[in-house]
Amino acid sequence: MKKNLLLVSMFYYSLSSSQVGINTETPSASLDLVSKGNTSATKALEINNSSSKELFTLLDNGNLGINAPVPTAILHTDGTVRHENLPTNNNNINFLTTDNSGNVALRQGSSLFPTFASGGGKADAISTVTVDATIGNPGLVNLITPISVNLTKRSLVNINYTVTYNISTITPSGNPPTATNKFIGVILSMPTAAAGSGFSNNDILDITSFPYKAKVGNDLTGLYFLNGSRSLLLTPGNYTFLLKSYLSVNSDDTSGFRVIYGQGSNDVLDIVVTPLQ
Repeated sequence: MKKNLLLVSMFYYSLSSSQVGINTETPSASLDLVSKGNTSATKALEINNSSSKELFTLLDNGNLGINAPVPTAILHTDGTVRHENLPTNNNNINFLTTDNSGNVALRQGSSLFPTFASGGGKADAISTVTVDATIGNPGLVNLITPISVNLTKRSLVNINYTVTYNISTITPSGNPPTATNKFIGVILSMPTAAAGSGFSNNDILDITSFPYKAKVGNDLTGLYFLNGSRSLLLTPGNYTFLLKSYLSVNSDDTSGFRVIYGQGSNDVLDIVVTPLQ
């Protein structure tokens, strides 16, 4: 008798107001279905195919599953998803990403673009530093304050540097340099490396140097350049990078060697970080 009354009630609303209610006597839409629960333990709607495969599931907590009988999100699909005729958006550059479980999230595009951790401007990167080298003293002097870079994601780090220098006509002894082989260079190092990165503190990343056979007098003067680069794949953590001078003289060069680093205005140290995840 109860089922008959409910059926009559449904037809009554269908005929008088073109609204059908299931589990409600006061439907507020063309089809108004009220479930009996409000948690993920019960279902409000289920659609199966002829093979008893559950295709469409709506839980009482609002989670909807397509080909997913136990949806764990507001929209849970199992299989491919296809979109057609998507509009073009030239104003916002964001991306849809998924984690290993397939959960979809919005990620700002700017977080995936290369950014300068150091450099990128027109300012001179290295102040003038005078470096002397004598027998037993290779002339290792910091050319910059160590630059700290904190990586929150696995990243590709590209380092490019240009260091200007001028060779002094006076040696540490006060005499003109002798005509003997000398080495002028720059060392790029990593004073601090993150644990588990595969690098150790004070690792040398790059050395740019070349031999120079001194001439006499004013023939030494003039601006020279040292260029180098290194690309690193680094794990999250804190790192520091440092540029040092490197001068070397032969054991028979009693007069030593003096070089003025950073004397030009074109010194560059660019550190560009590109997140990879």
